[in-house]
Amino acid sequence: MIKSKNLVLFSSLLFASTNTASKGLIKSDVSTLNFSAGLSATSVQETFVNAKLVSFKLRLKGSHQLYEALDASFEVGANLESGSNNAQFINEFEPSKNWTLKEAKVSWQPLSFFNVQLGALNQKHLNNPLLVGGSAFASAKQKVSIPFTPDHELYFESEQAIPNNQSLSERIGQTNQGNPQFMHHRLGAKLDGNVLSIKGSVGKWNYTGLSSGVAFRSLFLGNSTNGGDSSTSKFIYGYSGISAYGEVSSQLSDMLSLNLEGQYLYNDKAPEGRNKGNRLKFGLGIYGHEIFGEFFRNESDSSVAFYNAGLYGHNNKEGVAAGISGKLKTSKLSYLFRMSEMKKIKSSLYQNDTTRFDLSLTKNF
Repeated sequence: MIKSKNLVLFSSLLFASTNTASKGLIKSDVSTLNFSAGLSATSVQETFVNAKLVSFKLRLKGSHQLYEALDASFEVGANLESGSNNAQFINEFEPSKNWTLKEAKVSWQPLSFFNVQLGALNQKHLNNPLLVGGSAFASAKQKVSIPFTPDHELYFESEQAIPNNQSLSERIGQTNQGNPQFMHHRLGAKLDGNVLSIKGSVGKWNYTGLSSGVAFRSLFLGNSTNGGDSSTSKFIYGYSGISAYGEVSSQLSDMLSLNLEGQYLYNDKAPEGRNKGNRLKFGLGIYGHEIFGEFFRNESDSSVAFYNAGLYGHNNKEGVAAGISGKLKTSKLSYLFRMSEMKKIKSSLYQNDTTRFDLSLTKNF
């Protein structure tokens, strides 16, 4: 099975490079480059964690159209952090200084309805933080789009990824053990309108080849595992299931907008009471500033805790969040303030109820 999945990755790369060379594309010199700087602060209070973290972040984002149907893009950055972290089990909020690869990819679109992307792809494109966060996975992604009108589209997307790379997570460490695979296939639709816009997708996902190191770290983040160290730990349950995402937004006037966003996650390898995740977010926009609230619940084994978003407590947590975000167009400044309260779902020796505050300011140049 692993060999066949690796063959899919290799075949996609070979197919893309061979056909690009034979297509006779027109060479292009179109390039863009954007730079941003940001300041953020995070406070986490829990029985086993007491952290105060301040971060200064630099981001460089660029793209270059190599040929008419072939372009390359990247996003890299540097994080400079300071603060305090008193954690008993895992140093998720340990201040650090590091380089970050958010994304680096080559995109090839030989036909208007078919696109292939290869490289380190940021998993935020799945809109599924309870399943996978914003890490870059070595991936091959194929997408077939069927546009009914310029504003209405039906699509099928397939991704084959290798999660383990040199920096799996900015917060919870690295592991280079094993030969893990992550597969995600989904059917989706986008319906854009002047007043009402709807988008959503339903997909099938699967993890295989998860290492002992990933299992050991995931124990402290809510998953069920056996073993007591990074070389002997194993997940009790497998990880394979379905996911769904939907978003409805309405521009009521130049001043006012409404937004509703939801996510559902199901792991068919784990028992009832441990296998589901859901998230609901609603927002009220006023002149480009959004006041929002969230409800979320991610049971202990709905997903692999090492790979999903820490913003929602990883696994075995349910909670509420509220905040405000927006952009100041004249100064190219964006901001976010979010506060959340999370409670553990099942008894755990490594988790407890959590209070978290996040604040960020970003300036684009």
